[in-house]
Amino acid sequence: EISLGLVGSEMCIRDSSGNILLEKVSNILTRHPQVIINVVGHTDNSSPDFKKFKDNWNYSSLQAATIVRSMVSDYDMNASQLSAIGKGEFEPRTSNSTRDGKSMNRRIEFVIFQPTEDLAKEIRRIIGES
Repeated sequence: EISLGLVGSEMCIRDSSGNILLEKVSNILTRHPQVIINVVGHTDNSSPDFKKFKDNWNYSSLQAATIVRSMVSDYDMNASQLSAIGKGEFEPRTSNSTRDGKSMNRRIEFVIFQPTEDLAKEIRRIIGES
C-alpha cells in the first residue's frame, strides 16, 4: 500500500499543478490495470465555506469523486479500478489548531493496493520521493 498526498489549502481539479500530477499519476496507473486505487478526500475541522455542502464529510466525498471522474473522463482510467472515499475531518495528519496544521489536513490521498515494486518506484520518482 502506498499513500500519496496532495497537500494544500484546497484541491481543485482546475489547479494547474494538481492537474499535472493527476495526469502523470493517471498515465502510470493506466499501464497497471491490476491495481485498485482509493482516492480519499480529507478536510480540516472548519465548516465548509460553501452552504451547498452539508458538512466536511460531504465536501471531502465530492472532492474525491471529482478526482475519480477526471481520472476516468480526462485520462482514460478504468472506472472499475477507482473508488472515491470521503473522510471529512476524521483522519487529520496533525492538529487543526494552527493554519499550517489545517492546511496539512486538507488533502487528497491516492491509496494504491497490490502495486508492483516497479510501479511504486515510478510513482515515488514522479512525486520527488527517494
